[in-house]
Amino acid sequence: MKSSVKKPLAILLAIVLIIGVTACGAKPNGTDSAKRSTVDAEDSATDSATASRNALLAELSKADYYDYTKYAPEQLYTSEQISSVDRYISSEITGKERNVMVNLLMTLSEDDRVNAAYIDSDNNIYATSQSVKDSVILLEKNSDGIYEYPDGTLCFIGSDHDRYSTANLGTRGSSGTGPFQRIISKTGYSAETVYVRLGTNGTDIKELIPTVTQEESAAYVYIGGALPSQVDAGMQHSRTNDNWSLVLRSDGGADAFSYRFKSNQNAYLKFYVPSDGNVTVACYAYDMNNVPQNYSLTRTAAGWKTNGSGCALKRLTTIGQKPENTALGEYHLNAAWTNAMIGQSLTNLQTWGAAQTDTTKIESYPSSSPKVWVTNLTQYSAETDNIDLRK
Repeated sequence: MKSSVKKPLAILLAIVLIIGVTACGAKPNGTDSAKRSTVDAEDSATDSATASRNALLAELSKADYYDYTKYAPEQLYTSEQISSVDRYISSEITGKERNVMVNLLMTLSEDDRVNAAYIDSDNNIYATSQSVKDSVILLEKNSDGIYEYPDGTLCFIGSDHDRYSTANLGTRGSSGTGPFQRIISKTGYSAETVYVRLGTNGTDIKELIPTVTQEESAAYVYIGGALPSQVDAGMQHSRTNDNWSLVLRSDGGADAFSYRFKSNQNAYLKFYVPSDGNVTVACYAYDMNNVPQNYSLTRTAAGWKTNGSGCALKRLTTIGQKPENTALGEYHLNAAWTNAMIGQSLTNLQTWGAAQTDTTKIESYPSSSPKVWVTNLTQYSAETDNIDLRK
């Protein structure tokens, strides 16, 4: 009986083994082969598209000027990447303008993508919405070399306070445009952030009403760059409205937002290089309706590198004047700068200290009188500037 039971079992096991071996060695049918060919083709196409995007991005990165207008976003980024920034752009922005803004936003800090504007080398304006675009004001240089608004109001930002040669940063221009307090960093940096108090009429600021002999004056607090070219990025005070606007000046031109921020508050300013040959300034503060807002301006700036090579940063408190007159009785007080940070990008910031400061380039002007002074200087990361022409 035992031997008769074993034979059927042995036969059954042999059959199962033969079926298993046959199945494992079977050739794929036509459907499986077609599917595998399709997958291989898709992988090849993906690899080719990735290689093409990487090549174009490398081309842009190697250029002295990263041109946001040169390629369509689809040539540079994946659909997922494009979707991640496209949501910040209003549906009314279409065509080339939308493409340019997608390319720009891919290089901006996420916080700076909401109300963003970009001015290219030909002074064309691009923005995330029509309202933001309409709020950008292109400034023009007048015969005196000072930028002015379309209504003739002057913008003194950087007009002379930083007019010095690369070889000697301490040398001012031959004709001044007002008193200032300035700190400059060593080279090797391309990003800075800081809080600064925006003063108010009477308590902190007095700007004289224009006359025939004294055309104009305005208070400023701004950051930006001293090398390789002058870039001024910050806030201009309005005597008439007692509020502040965001302004940006580089060798390519100057611009401002008509959108206004209220006085008597601490604003958060950022300046950085989003791509070679372009600079960005951003302001986070309360607007005239007491609503927190963030706006950013980006424009071309020759020679600026994302890695900070050859780049030096700065911050200034000033009163712009035409003509310069340090005995007028104007003042700009309590301009408190706090928590200044500096780095080669916004992701590797460190406290702005003595090691980052070119102490030979710190300047108060006029220096021969007590009209300009600094208090609460804390390791160069914080200070309170005061300009008092009543003294």
